[in-house]
Amino acid sequence: MEKQIYPLIISNLKQLTMKVYEYLTRLGYSTIDKVDLMTLFALHKQHLYRIPFENLDIHNGRKIELDLSRIYQKIVQEGRGGFCFELNGLFQWLLHSAGYSCYFISCGVFIPSQEKYGAYGGHVAIIATLDDQKWLVDVGFGNSFPEPIALNSGETVDHHNQYYRLDQDGQDHYVLYNSKDQANWTPMYRFQDVSVPFDYFGPFCEFHQTSPLSPFTQRRLCSQLVEGGRITLVGNTVIKTIDGHREEYPIDANEFDHYLQELFGIFITLPIQ
Repeated sequence: MEKQIYPLIISNLKQLTMKVYEYLTRLGYSTIDKVDLMTLFALHKQHLYRIPFENLDIHNGRKIELDLSRIYQKIVQEGRGGFCFELNGLFQWLLHSAGYSCYFISCGVFIPSQEKYGAYGGHVAIIATLDDQKWLVDVGFGNSFPEPIALNSGETVDHHNQYYRLDQDGQDHYVLYNSKDQANWTPMYRFQDVSVPFDYFGPFCEFHQTSPLSPFTQRRLCSQLVEGGRITLVGNTVIKTIDGHREEYPIDANEFDHYLQELFGIFITLPIQ
């Protein structure tokens, strides 16, 4: 039986065109000339370089809802980032609006401390199809791969000594792995190639904002891909990983806002923790 696809329906074309243009500008683009694989790769990478993964609203008393207009305002107009439901939610909207065939998938994130996967729905990613080839697209994971990964390819993606691989686990499941040496691989998350609607993730979005069991309620986090690696501000620590070399140093609690501005261009005031 053919799988059901749940697209996001946009009715106001004039408003849509304006928003797509502004979103592309946020990514360093002016227009999408071709709906092809090269453009998909470029948009994916630019998204990771220009828009950070962050959970700051959770620690600032600002409720996150699966409302694309609010997410758009936050990420595009306010120059913020977000977590998976926001980042991949809005990116799927952009891809679909540009003409890509794409849909949401539900993922279960691997929990190393428990040696098991969390519930499906704890993470949202995207499948895009081009010329009968399906691609895993994800701009909303804290340590995400820089470019889409083909399903059923067995290829390894390399990004400055960080390696990513997508394996099929049985007939129905896929598992995304990462490694620092291509010898020891750690699961990141698993998923089934089944389209789900965006509002399916509502309860999981609520859980990650309110539950003491959620990693996002534990510490403030902001992380972004940079040339050569990644820079992260977590708790009161700055972590820079460039070309496989990791450097971290503590900051004073009252300096957090300063480093948000300096490292990520985010201008907000957060309670001192």
